[in-house]
Amino acid sequence: MTCKEFVDFIRAYRDGELTGASRRVFEDHISNCKRCEIYLREYGEVIALAKGAYADPDDDIPAEVPREMVDAVLATLRQQKN
Repeated sequence: MTCKEFVDFIRAYRDGELTGASRRVFEDHISNCKRCEIYLREYGEVIALAKGAYADPDDDIPAEVPREMVDAVLATLRQQKN
């Protein structure tokens, strides 16, 4: 698995949709690629921040959440809907 392929499968991995050989290949890549290990951890942090930021839809986005992060999360959500 390449780092590009890793990124393509990250959502499926976090959602528990990868099984068997695909999951093993993904996890092998994480264990051998420090950059992707960090990417996966930070991806999870972004998701957690985004969920927290929108816990109450009437609340403003907290000032400590970078605008770039909000834009990236919103772009991902729009892509997942398509």
